[in-house]
Amino acid sequence: MSIKVLRTRLENLDEWKKKGDRKFDTQDYVFVESCDDIEKIEPKEKIGNVSDFAITQGCYINRKPFAPKGKDGGSYWLRDASVGYECEYNTERYFPYRVSRFSALYKEKVGRTNAHSTYVGVRPCLAIDIRSLISEQCNLQGVKVEEIKKGGEILYRTIEIPDFQYPQSKISDEESKKLEEAYNSQNLKKTGRSYTGRDINKEQDEGPKIYDEYSYEDSLYVRVDAKPNWYEYEYSDGTNVCDNEIIWIKVEPIKWIIKNWEQLPREINPEGTGETDRIQLKSKDILIGGMCMYHTKNTDADVYIDLTDNRFYGGFSDMCEVLGPICETKMDIERSSIKNVRMGLPINVSAATKVMWQNSKVRAYLNGYNLQKEIEQGNGNKKYLAEHNYDFAGRGFLNEMDHSAQMYFEVQNDDKLQTQKTKPSDFVPDEPEMTL
Repeated sequence: MSIKVLRTRLENLDEWKKKGDRKFDTQDYVFVESCDDIEKIEPKEKIGNVSDFAITQGCYINRKPFAPKGKDGGSYWLRDASVGYECEYNTERYFPYRVSRFSALYKEKVGRTNAHSTYVGVRPCLAIDIRSLISEQCNLQGVKVEEIKKGGEILYRTIEIPDFQYPQSKISDEESKKLEEAYNSQNLKKTGRSYTGRDINKEQDEGPKIYDEYSYEDSLYVRVDAKPNWYEYEYSDGTNVCDNEIIWIKVEPIKWIIKNWEQLPREINPEGTGETDRIQLKSKDILIGGMCMYHTKNTDADVYIDLTDNRFYGGFSDMCEVLGPICETKMDIERSSIKNVRMGLPINVSAATKVMWQNSKVRAYLNGYNLQKEIEQGNGNKKYLAEHNYDFAGRGFLNEMDHSAQMYFEVQNDDKLQTQKTKPSDFVPDEPEMTL
């Protein structure tokens, strides 16, 4: 099945939820939602189950509220920077904040956590060309659309595309025993695919765990050494979560929430308006665990960011004690920052770049980018490159989930859209605008 994945233009916001200019926009194939995206959807779509694979990689599970089918929901990354201190936005009172903060969803509400945290999960979003999905050749073969209901009410619809697969569910102990015996006797066949696991070190990029994919009796599996965040959980099969346990996870088609159901053509939605050429998807479950946004430390400088003015202000962490009591307005922040620079406290511009989506590890992994190369080509703001580069070229989430070897990506050449095979890093700027 040849499916074309489309780029989506993503607006970057500063920590006061003001829009930056287009110089800070990125155009990505796979992404995570923003705080604004979360505010626009119903609570029923905010909460997601945590896949067994994500649990083994350390993804945190909230005890309540419940995800569909009564399961505990999880926490997952949003792509906005987050305020680290209380502020009075409506009265124009501003404070600097800890640069290590990124937004995340906790129990239906937006919270904040350190950029180097690895217990926050990832729910990938993407858009695909509808006609490539429902072409005469594909004819929706193997594609499943399902209504997710609660008490007779349709919460949302999901879609499964057979070629989009990822490790998700723990298999039974009986099946695991068979696979372990076959593994130890070297009777399992590697498929050549592999999957990226948790960060080995949350403060230094020593590389992630890599899990090989195996084929056994026409199904696909990965062998995982579980490193859960907490042990009062249960896997989807009802067994208890334990540390340092070998778990066999089945590779399965991903279930995606359809975000624009009403606008789809009648081939998919019999009552759809057909006014869109793309289907917007978000993974139903939290698929990825153990991945930080950026390898930063608690000792990083506090900083003030304003993408609207394209200016970054900041200094060392003890600057909060200097600025906090005296800064009543944004202008005071600016004056105080400049004043403290003159006093020998430098502006830490590089620290500010660590809370930008364009420089995040999640962005690099989801899209299969060599991140700094991608930004240097124009997909991001070259002026605010972080010093740390993440290189997932040819081995990111897009490549890992594609089990068709026929996925195509949208590119542009001489103002004419074309398709090309599996090269997300070849970015050409000034593509037609694509908004969420």
